[in-house]
Amino acid sequence: MQIEPKLLAFDFDGVIADTFKLFVKLAHESYGVVIDYDTIEDYEFIDALDLPRAETLALIDELTYRSHELGLEPLDGALETLGRLSARGPQLIVTARPVSEPVAIWLKERLPQAEFVIEATGSPTAKLAVLKQHGIRYFVDDRLDTCAQLSDSGLTPLVFEQPWNREKPHDFLKVSSWREIAELINW
Repeated sequence: MQIEPKLLAFDFDGVIADTFKLFVKLAHESYGVVIDYDTIEDYEFIDALDLPRAETLALIDELTYRSHELGLEPLDGALETLGRLSARGPQLIVTARPVSEPVAIWLKERLPQAEFVIEATGSPTAKLAVLKQHGIRYFVDDRLDTCAQLSDSGLTPLVFEQPWNREKPHDFLKVSSWREIAELINW
């Protein structure tokens, strides 16, 4: 498979940025909760944590609105590949976050010369309409429910492997690194 760059888009959290590891770190620093990242079995892990819901939601708000200020790290190879892609034209990032500004700030700090179109949908299920509007055929996401929705609608999802999707059966193409993503692109 060789994917044309203009037909490819990416999720942000858990694909480009290591947001969930930052969540684990903040939960420990703020509330003393120890979470083994590699044992998170569900993307919707909010109810599985040994943390009151109010504190969990407060952490999620911090990550949503201030992740660019909290030491959010990119996944290995993400910035290099995104930099190469954006040299060919603006790269589409579609996030379920309710706002795009923190993502835009984070990307601008790390890739100041790169151009991005960032669409914040407020919901994972709203990504499909945005992807179709932009003519996207391939989307990299870590949430299996989103991948199933896209597949059912004729798009090709690529599942970015994370602990919460590794053990669940599916027929989608899996990628476990940005090196693997780069190998699928028709440069």
